[in-house]
Amino acid sequence: MKKFYFALDTVLRYKEQVLDGLKAEHARILAKVRECEQAIEELELLHRQCTDEFRQSKMELRFEKFIHMRIIWNLWGFRLDGRKNSSSSFARKKKTKGMK
Repeated sequence: MKKFYFALDTVLRYKEQVLDGLKAEHARILAKVRECEQAIEELELLHRQCTDEFRQSKMELRFEKFIHMRIIWNLWGFRLDGRKNSSSSFARKKKTKGMK
């Protein structure tokens, strides 16, 4: 009976080639993951900036509305506490018209 001889070096080289291919694929996947993580961080930063800008605009708009309402209330003769202010120009005009 002949002895069976099989060179394990060939198998080892094949396995190393497969392993090298898997390592390269793993490295490509990790690079893609890092790219995606960086993109996510940039988007989160952009989201925070947009949120801050929106909040600032909302606060400015609220302040402008408050100022406009205060001007209107003063024109109509109301104070901020809701009571009538008899010293406003509109209230004086109403009184003078009523007296004529």
